[in-house]
Amino acid sequence: MKIVRYLRALSVRLLLLLNLPFSLLLLLSYLAPIIPPTSNSYLAILALGFPFLLLANFVWALFWLFRRKRLFYLPAICMLLGFPYFSQTYGLRFSAQRAAPAGFRMMSYNMRYFNTGLYRKDADLLREQNRFLAYLKKENPHILAAQECSGRGVASTQRFKDSLLQMGLSYQHLGGGSSLGIFSRYPLINLGQIRFEGSHNGAIFADVVGPKDTFRLYAVHLQSTRLGQDAGEVLKKENLKSLNDKKTQDTYYRIGSKLSNAFELRAIQAQAIVKHATASPHPVFIMGDFNDTPLSYSYRLLAKGRKDSFIEQGSGLGASYAGGLPGLRIDYILLPKSCKAYNHRLQAEAISDHRAVISDCECP
Repeated sequence: MKIVRYLRALSVRLLLLLNLPFSLLLLLSYLAPIIPPTSNSYLAILALGFPFLLLANFVWALFWLFRRKRLFYLPAICMLLGFPYFSQTYGLRFSAQRAAPAGFRMMSYNMRYFNTGLYRKDADLLREQNRFLAYLKKENPHILAAQECSGRGVASTQRFKDSLLQMGLSYQHLGGGSSLGIFSRYPLINLGQIRFEGSHNGAIFADVVGPKDTFRLYAVHLQSTRLGQDAGEVLKKENLKSLNDKKTQDTYYRIGSKLSNAFELRAIQAQAIVKHATASPHPVFIMGDFNDTPLSYSYRLLAKGRKDSFIEQGSGLGASYAGGLPGLRIDYILLPKSCKAYNHRLQAEAISDHRAVISDCECP
């Protein structure tokens, strides 16, 4: 009997040793929004795994609840400490969203240059651009903050601009890195841009003379990670099975270096936007592709003092990225504290490698 008790105690200790790394890594991921990635980019990379670490701790909590109740508190407390981050990542709303009052519909959309990188023939390019235009016409936004919204050639870009004019988006401001655009039914004044040094990405801004008051809108596209073909290598089964292989290790080292560099640049770019927005004489909206999850330093900087339309009215994961890495919410509509968000939603069928983010907004 003593041997049996000893073996049981040993098995519990071994299982606890398996549980501890998941709990520790989850706790460390909470530091990513607080510590600048310029100081420690490993935490920023770790935070990408937050949803999976949270799920792993949930499974351990259930296991201990039925196996050894006193150990249930270890993963449970670790999860509770990160509840604010959970609410930023997953919307727990099952009832119908609030009806939108008389306000305006806002959309942020990374259009991937109308998929021009995927096709060569003019007929294919025209078809793809028409798909984007048909979707925009269906949603009928009052204000569109677009990224990568130029076509292949001047004629294609002009066709897009003219089509939006016909939809009533008469006021247009284009420029900045990665083809940014602000398209509005309301007049735009004080147009400008923020250049990101050493980057093809950027931000543009305009003061929107809205239905009730004037506000400033920043359309931003923070540093792209540029994983390229490496995006498909991250969760590839062959790589996960051969972690001791030098070729696999070199692949993950290369991916880590790209991620680390991008995290650092995005933090610097977010600081530049915040500094510029501080001088705005009007309430500030920030919309666009941040290329960062809510558990990131750049998101915390940009969202400070503002509402996130997803947190206000979103449900589910809110994953706006439709590319090779699943479950990432990296596109945002941030609005002033004085404004309200209604009917936050995502584009149902992805045309680009991003889903459009839409929210009806009302400002006093």
